[in-house]
Amino acid sequence: SLDALQRQQADPASPLALDAFDFGRRLAVEKELRGTDPRLMPASNALFDASGTLLLYPTLHGVKVVSLPTNRLLRVLGKVEATERFCTLALFQEERDGRAR
Repeated sequence: SLDALQRQQADPASPLALDAFDFGRRLAVEKELRGTDPRLMPASNALFDASGTLLLYPTLHGVKVVSLPTNRLLRVLGKVEATERFCTLALFQEERDGRAR
């Protein structure tokens, strides 16, 4: 929820805290997205990697990568992007011999 995001931003120990200006801009974009007609809003999704151990999903902060066995946030992709709001993900996974799965 937006309230949870604001509480997280207010926590100085949070690793996801953003610059106040950047957070305000991202929050405004998020509110605008949530206020649009649901039929026009981009569909959000979550993806598993081929091993089934990683979960990727888009958020206001960027694309979060979570390890399911440890339940830890491993990485936030796109956190430094100032103009992008990732809504939908696609994942291409290739086997070591070059064949697509």
